[in-house]
Amino acid sequence: AAARGTVVQRKYTPLDWEAVVPKKGPYKGEKREDHVRRHNQDVPGKDSHGVFYKDGVDTTNRAWQRAQDLGLKPDATGMLRVPMDEIVGRAGGNAAATGELFRSVEMKLVPGTNQIITSYPVK
Repeated sequence: AAARGTVVQRKYTPLDWEAVVPKKGPYKGEKREDHVRRHNQDVPGKDSHGVFYKDGVDTTNRAWQRAQDLGLKPDATGMLRVPMDEIVGRAGGNAAATGELFRSVEMKLVPGTNQIITSYPVK
């Protein structure tokens, strides 16, 4: 145990934002930061999706650090839901009219790695 007044520094594994760039499909060549930032604004014609209140990349990095603090890990498919201590976003797209506020961040990673695929706010 740390002595009183001692600051214990945790060692965090940061997300790898560079490793996963699609080689085909609608997001071909898109950087992960750019993809996550698609959730920074509402797209009214889209199906229900989460819209970040602040920068999605920053919020995702904070959520990843919080997950490590809480001992949360992605499941076998690479999905991870992190409860936050604040409202991080809202319902967007066709669900925008609900006014629903979101307090969690959901991430999709390459299974077994820290390579981010996407991230968005959820209930």
